[in-house]
Amino acid sequence: MNGFLRWLDEFSRASSFPDERGRMQARFVVVGSVLGGIMSLTSTLLLFVWAKTPQVLQSGIGFALCLTMVGLWRATLNRDLVSHLAGVVLSISYLFGAFNEQNLSTSSLFAIIPVLALFLSGRRVGGLWLVLVMVQMGLVGALLRPEAELERQMFDAQLVRVFVLAPTIFLIGFLYESGHERTIATLNQAREAAEAANREKSRFLAKVSHEIRTPLNGVLGTTELALLDDVSPSTREQLATIHRSGGTLLALINDLLDHARVESGRFELQSTPFLPAQVVTEIVDLNRARAQAKGLSLTVVVEVPASLRLLGDAVRLKQVLGNLVTNAIKFTPAGTIVVRAEGQPEGARFRLRLSVSDTGPGIGAADQGRLFLPFSQLSADTEGTGLGLAISRQLVEAMNGRLLLSSEVGKGSTFTLEVTLSQTDLNPQHTPASSSWRFSGRALVVDDNTINVGVAAGLLTRLGLEVQSAANGAEALDVLSKHQFDLVLMDLQMPVLDGLSATRAVRARGDATPIVALTANAMQEELQACLEAGMTDCLTKPLRLQRLVELLLRVLPAPDKVRLA
Repeated sequence: MNGFLRWLDEFSRASSFPDERGRMQARFVVVGSVLGGIMSLTSTLLLFVWAKTPQVLQSGIGFALCLTMVGLWRATLNRDLVSHLAGVVLSISYLFGAFNEQNLSTSSLFAIIPVLALFLSGRRVGGLWLVLVMVQMGLVGALLRPEAELERQMFDAQLVRVFVLAPTIFLIGFLYESGHERTIATLNQAREAAEAANREKSRFLAKVSHEIRTPLNGVLGTTELALLDDVSPSTREQLATIHRSGGTLLALINDLLDHARVESGRFELQSTPFLPAQVVTEIVDLNRARAQAKGLSLTVVVEVPASLRLLGDAVRLKQVLGNLVTNAIKFTPAGTIVVRAEGQPEGARFRLRLSVSDTGPGIGAADQGRLFLPFSQLSADTEGTGLGLAISRQLVEAMNGRLLLSSEVGKGSTFTLEVTLSQTDLNPQHTPASSSWRFSGRALVVDDNTINVGVAAGLLTRLGLEVQSAANGAEALDVLSKHQFDLVLMDLQMPVLDGLSATRAVRARGDATPIVALTANAMQEELQACLEAGMTDCLTKPLRLQRLVELLLRVLPAPDKVRLA
């Protein structure tokens, strides 16, 4: 059924109309014409066999009309043209039949012409065809009115019924059309109100994200710099605690933004080569220390080839699998957690199953239904927003996959992520540990926040670059006019001259220096605006060492990727 509907929308060109009404009319024209054509062709063949020549001609006209309507619709998508064509040809067919039969027996079918025009082209065209129909039926009645008194009385009674029938059918269609328009108007208003509320929510989330990410940039960035120093074990543990806590806060912010993106339909998936075995191993390695701290046994079972390469969004797969493993550690008081990767090829594609099984308390059947609902938690004492599993299911479904739960109270739980992805021969990109890279070159950091400048400058210096700073876009333009740089990190919201305007000015004078947005706004609209302004790439705050290295590997010229420490 879904395949037929997709074909119908493609054949009728329904997607050419932005409104549901237009799409429905497109489907109506095609379905009505195809069905009418089949019926007309069948009637033509049967009448030809029965040697009823006048009726054969009438049915043939109907068949030609149906073919013409489909062709004109696909060529023009002009509703007025199609409705007038249908009215003219149906009128000819009716007149032919009426004079051939010498009665009004086909008048009830003729009365649908104004309703058809009303539905396709609106009240004005429908009203016009109602008048034309009444005039034609009146003229036909005058020409065919018999002379015999008894026959004339019967004919007049039939003509009166015809004159009542056509306006009645049109009135029914008119009332339906008016009610339908009011319903559509109400739905449009509700949709516009929902979209406005959604836009306001997105703006609010962007503002909250910006205000939280800016100080968080100082917390995480400064902590990463301190962890690179030679400090005592106790100090390193304290710094690591601060860093983990900041990472938890960042994860909560990202969950809120992901939920907003999915709700608004602006969520996009990437398609890059990756190794499923490596993804699973990395997630387990990242969570092993946390599991050991609780006395849990965290094991991994990889039953897919180590060399298997698939095309998909490895970052989002890691996000979902990481969330499942984190939840398993959080809710399992004792025992084991097993992360398993398995699957089988399906032609050029591969059905991948990643599962996380634990020996926790299990989840009752009554609670499993609300486990994947946004902001829903089974216990009021549970930390977090209650968005993790909801977002995970949405992400997996966006990949045309499934996220399943099998659980029984007292016997633990198993979450299974199942997706089917294309196999590839491309090699995945791999960035070695951040602290092992050393670069050469000069970088300009443009930001009005001294803490942000200190964090970015500190990380870039650790990676081997010479760093200079500017407090706003105007100052950056002045510095760039006097000195050559290999990289510019540009904040967006600054006094005097903002980052986007400064970038446009740099590009306008022919300067091709890589300019990377350093922004606390992680919404897709702003990231797109950065690229449109001429920026090379975007980095969202808080600035992390690993992401900075990955950026430098992308934007710096090849000779500047000089050596490993």
